[in-house]
Amino acid sequence: MTIPLVHRPRRRSTALVGAVVAICLALTGLTAQSASAADTGSITGAVFTQAVGGAKTPVTGGYIFLHRLNADGYYDSVDSDPTDPGTDGYPFTGSTFELGGLAAGTYTFEVASVGTNDAKLYQREYYNDAEYLHDATPIQVGTTRVQLPDMVLEQAGQISGRVTDAAGKPLAGASVMFERTRSGGSKGVQTDANGYYTSVQDPGEGFGEGLVRGDYRVVASKYSSSSDPDAPSYEAEYWNNATSYDSATAVTVQPGKTATNINFTLAEAPRVRLTVKDPAGNPVPNADVGIYFFNEGAWAPYAAGPNVTGPDGVYRKTVRIGERYKFFIEPPAGVGGVTEWYDNAYSEATAREVKATSHGEVIDIEIKLGPAPVVDGSTPTITGTPQVGQQLTANPGTWGPEGVKLAYQWFASGTPIQGATQATYTPSIGDATKALTVRVTGTLANHTTTVKTSAATAPVATPAVVGSTPTITGTPEVGQQLTANPGTWGPAGVKLAYQWFANGTPIQGATQATYTPSIDDATKAITVRVTGTLANHTTTVKTSAATAPVATPPVVAPVVTGAAPVISGTPRSGSTLVASPGAWGPAGVSVAYQWLANGAPIPGATGAQLRLTNAQAGKRITVTTTGSLPGAAPVTTTSAATSAVKGVLTPKKVSITGTAKVGKKLRAKTSSWGPSPVRSSYTWYRNGKRIPGQTKSTYTLRKADAGKRITVRITRTKSNYVSAKKVSAKTGK
Repeated sequence: MTIPLVHRPRRRSTALVGAVVAICLALTGLTAQSASAADTGSITGAVFTQAVGGAKTPVTGGYIFLHRLNADGYYDSVDSDPTDPGTDGYPFTGSTFELGGLAAGTYTFEVASVGTNDAKLYQREYYNDAEYLHDATPIQVGTTRVQLPDMVLEQAGQISGRVTDAAGKPLAGASVMFERTRSGGSKGVQTDANGYYTSVQDPGEGFGEGLVRGDYRVVASKYSSSSDPDAPSYEAEYWNNATSYDSATAVTVQPGKTATNINFTLAEAPRVRLTVKDPAGNPVPNADVGIYFFNEGAWAPYAAGPNVTGPDGVYRKTVRIGERYKFFIEPPAGVGGVTEWYDNAYSEATAREVKATSHGEVIDIEIKLGPAPVVDGSTPTITGTPQVGQQLTANPGTWGPEGVKLAYQWFASGTPIQGATQATYTPSIGDATKALTVRVTGTLANHTTTVKTSAATAPVATPAVVGSTPTITGTPEVGQQLTANPGTWGPAGVKLAYQWFANGTPIQGATQATYTPSIDDATKAITVRVTGTLANHTTTVKTSAATAPVATPPVVAPVVTGAAPVISGTPRSGSTLVASPGAWGPAGVSVAYQWLANGAPIPGATGAQLRLTNAQAGKRITVTTTGSLPGAAPVTTTSAATSAVKGVLTPKKVSITGTAKVGKKLRAKTSSWGPSPVRSSYTWYRNGKRIPGQTKSTYTLRKADAGKRITVRITRTKSNYVSAKKVSAKTGK
């Protein structure tokens, strides 16, 4: 039968609390705590005891101590009763338990005080077969039940032995630790007056004494007590003569058995005694001791502490052979002097290191605080030419001690130059005619600052831009471009400006490297002036030699150019054609027109438009344009020809003569249509419908025509003309 934990808090002993440093596993019986709907996980299991050589026996009850892993990676003890501060165990009755109402997470736990008479026989144990929290098996809890294998508590095993010094003298009060993992964290015991120890320390504690089965690395050590600070300490040592967990020999613990003669011979550790004195030579108690430690190839601050001098002004530190240290003191309030390193040094770089070379060695050193020493420095000098744009360099000379930081400030005639704080300085035009100096300031922690100023330079000179005399290339003629060739100018960065002259007079707007003479420059000599400018330099101006007088170019007869005209419009009698002349040049060209029919000029047709008549019927029309300009030969262009012009016939009135009676002959009658000759065709209609086969100028009425009205249509055609049609009026019925 599964028996839930009863919420009956019991305060756990101090020793057990120290061993359960963060167990984070399934706690049964958390129902007394407020649980959210999501807290539905649980752990269930059974607990048994087993004597050496015996069978598993269910326990009659006990306590469980639960721990849960937090977000920082540590285990928090779960208190069975939050209203009662402290770590409380959860009792259970019978051999089975169920830890319910658990939030999801990682847990571990410890079982202790099983049964009523078994407490001293069976060792308390972390899940599973673990001696300490850090080697316990974690349990992952979700929202369902976790069923654990049976936990079988066995009789405790023991380790015993003796601790002595190198001379065989017993070391009372030495600490002995039993480590299951490299991370350590075991409980410890102390040796008695004869140097003996056993893993059983307090049989009356009530939780089972000794060790859980498994392999242990055993380490012993002894440190001086506060009652006798000058008593020696002894270096920690793993059994068997090992200096680390990894090199130690394991000691195997079996239930109900004792591993004996796990003995240690400890070497006396070397130590440092640092005495701190004020400027008057008196000891300085409670002074903070700064320590640097050489580790992994570099010096770094030593983190362990606090490190202070005792009432006698002495700081004591146990060290190992070969370890390297540097010490310094920051004077406490009311004590004179500055921060000082051993030995008479004022920086870590110049401090003297302290290192033990033998067991039992006592290294006595002293730091006597005093006033700050003065930084030592030379008077700086300046090298370089004192000229605008030429770099000057401050040579500081020799400064000390090591680690001094130098700062620079340049001056012009005694006034600080803003921003000039480097070891080099390049004078600007603002420094011209002024003498320069440089001030060097040496600073070092815990030292008095020193300031040195150089001698003054000669007045700063202003350099001039260097330039060649420019030359002009090109033909000095109206309309011909001239080019100014400036030659070589320096130093780098010089900007050049141009100005052209005609007979020594500046030509307005002529400020580029090229210039084209106009008619106004005819007969005048041309020159160009080049001006070179550069920051912190004197401007230089150079003028070219004059050209020959500017010549007037020879007169060249103009040449008329033009495009062929384009005709638009319909080529039909009565329509108007329009000629588009296209582009002509140069300016001032006048354009004349002549229209042609089949290549023959049409009399009077000399405008840009032509109205067609029947006289042009059947002929193709073209137009010529002639461009004229004084002094130039005329140019004539001809358009493309149109299609043949269509003439237009003029129709006359059509009538029908004769009697509208069956058997009578009707005749179509009209006057002359021009121009002649033309061809005529006839079509007769009965009540508007064509009468088949009747295509002559006469028509004899038939019975079918009785009661109908007759009409006739005359169509006349002529080559190169548009056909014309005319319909007569209707006859009577």
